[in-house]
Amino acid sequence: MKRVSWRSGFGLLLLVALSMGILVACSGAPATPTPTATLAPAATATLAAGETPVEATPTPRALDWTTPTATSVPEPLGEYGGILRMATRAYRSVVDGSSIVNRTFFAPLMSQVIRYDPDNDATSREIIGDLATSWEVQDGGLTYVFHLRDDAYWHDGTKVTSADVLWTWEWFRTLGGSRGNWRHVFESQEAPDDKTVIMRFHSVWPDFLGFLAYGGSSSFVFQKKQMEEYDFMNTEEGPAPTDFIGSGAFEIESSSAAAGVVGVRTDNYYGFDENGYRLPYLDSYHSFGIVDEGTRNAALMGGQLDVVTTVAFENRHAAEVTAAQPRIKVLQGGPRFWYVQFKNAAPFDDYRVRKAIHLAYDRWANLAITEYEERFGAVWGWTTPSMGGLPLEDLHAMPGYRQDKTADIAEANELMDAAGYLRDDNGTRFTIPVFSVINQAYVDNSTLYANDLKVNLGIDFTLDIPPDNTIQQERSSACDYVYYARRSSVNVSSQMPATLLPDPGAGMEICGWNTPQYLRDMLVEYGSIVDPAARSALIQKAELAYYEDQDVGYWHFPLHYGTYLQAKWDYVTGKGWEKDWYERLSYLGLQEVYIDQSKRR
Repeated sequence: MKRVSWRSGFGLLLLVALSMGILVACSGAPATPTPTATLAPAATATLAAGETPVEATPTPRALDWTTPTATSVPEPLGEYGGILRMATRAYRSVVDGSSIVNRTFFAPLMSQVIRYDPDNDATSREIIGDLATSWEVQDGGLTYVFHLRDDAYWHDGTKVTSADVLWTWEWFRTLGGSRGNWRHVFESQEAPDDKTVIMRFHSVWPDFLGFLAYGGSSSFVFQKKQMEEYDFMNTEEGPAPTDFIGSGAFEIESSSAAAGVVGVRTDNYYGFDENGYRLPYLDSYHSFGIVDEGTRNAALMGGQLDVVTTVAFENRHAAEVTAAQPRIKVLQGGPRFWYVQFKNAAPFDDYRVRKAIHLAYDRWANLAITEYEERFGAVWGWTTPSMGGLPLEDLHAMPGYRQDKTADIAEANELMDAAGYLRDDNGTRFTIPVFSVINQAYVDNSTLYANDLKVNLGIDFTLDIPPDNTIQQERSSACDYVYYARRSSVNVSSQMPATLLPDPGAGMEICGWNTPQYLRDMLVEYGSIVDPAARSALIQKAELAYYEDQDVGYWHFPLHYGTYLQAKWDYVTGKGWEKDWYERLSYLGLQEVYIDQSKRR
């Protein structure tokens, strides 16, 4: 067995991390991460011949630096020591934010009740316990009982209890914005003791466990005592990142826009690897916010970064980066769903125009252009077949979604003529402003699809790009557009695909559109169904009805599915890191990531 070294390569990595400040900061070098105290691996009994190992909860023991015998404890699954250097597109200072960018900085600080297994496949999404050791679903899906572990501690040394979980759920249900939609099905919650939490719903919410496992502010558990001291239930001003008390594998040592976020290993994390060694493996992590894509990628290729995270690494750069440095691996970081939506104003208040545009898009050709690899994209409808959407053989035979565009383009032009939008001498019917996010990947994809309309339908376009993200968000919220093209990581959902409709729960109007009653009724019915086949059948029925509805049909529809990417050097590894699946950094929390020093040299 190799000697376990907590500080293997630490001096070299520290020098490299300090030099990273030249790239990301004009106001000074980043803070130096300080390694925390040595942690002991768990005891594992030596077995006599013929004995069968008995699973037991690992307990810490003192480190023994002597050479082990053949019957001693197995080696840890990962290599201890080192700093992981990551970058995303911008610095964030809000720990409770749910965006991928926020999670890149602060997810390692936090724990969840349950989480997705990092070592599962892209399709299975197996849920495992984090703070919970077990749970039961009772009363036909109306009651959930979670049993919490007894060895989880906050970073101030106090134990995590059911009171913390209840406070967190109350906070998120009250203030959680659009992702706090479980308030509509919530009935009550209670904690009969310090290690048991019970959640009750008045109607079935089959996706509750997946929701809790997702990661981010909808899943992180906050310390009740600290949050009440900040009156966080009534204010948006929470603790600074360095003051935030978490229960995850790392604590925040320093945090600033110039120097990034430094997280260091905690002494009391409850996680162990499968051989009984305490996690995490890393001494620390250092996350930078680097706005410019070229600077991020140059730092990655030059070895000043180990990982560029989801959303920050664009498909259009993947081939360039991997060609320059073959040891950099491109991995799926999460789904992105390109879509377009219209304001309820001329010419898009005419169903025929909206349907014609849907028919004129060449989704298959654009998919091949925008996505790094064919396996990282697909033409889907409302939601994926695995989540209950239309079977692909059926969807791809439907107008608009089929590969052969001949019949689609002919029908689209007939619809435009019937709507009274005729071509002029230049072959143009009218010109539209294409509203898009300033990010170049958004602009590229918006232009690609708008060109389909110009070539196939005679609809010319101009680009309407706001000067910055703040103005873009303000205009989007105010419906200050007529044609809006963008992407999202939440457009396809395992829930009723309500993102393609105005809010079905409240019947809310969005940019002039209202959800018809029959779709609201379907949502109510969906919430009471547990059987997956029946749920799928209802999703498919609603999707087909939506396409045919001349009042709201095609006001918002998918273009194609793609993939957010992230890139890493081959020496960054760990449980699940060679698999393609959603938001690896969020779900692992870095506790199972390690640096293979033999590959790094």
